[in-house]
Amino acid sequence: PYLPDICLMEPIYDLDKNVTDVKLALQGTAVSSFYGEMTGKLVSAHPSSEVRGRITQSCQKCVDTKAPIVTAADALSRERSYLKLKALYIPLSEDGVLINKFFVHLTIEHHMRNTAPQPKDD
Repeated sequence: PYLPDICLMEPIYDLDKNVTDVKLALQGTAVSSFYGEMTGKLVSAHPSSEVRGRITQSCQKCVDTKAPIVTAADALSRERSYLKLKALYIPLSEDGVLINKFFVHLTIEHHMRNTAPQPKDD
């Protein structure tokens, strides 16, 4: 039941070992339904700067801490503010030094923000 909610990502580093982009090696079907099909593509190709920034920054934080992280966003993007997101990023390394993949599990939930004026207590 978890396969639709996972991604396998590969960081792309600059010469200073900063994450400059991320390739989606595998993307589950539930993730594709929200982000669009990105398997085999770079995150930099995603149309939303919010999505690009959030993924790249999350991967960089894993690289910096060399530990798993959990991220959360109250809106997937400005266009999809009715969706909230939690993601678990787990860094992976083939040689025990350089992080060359991230296993990511996403939980995306629908929510409605209450924008109606609230009654005042008199």
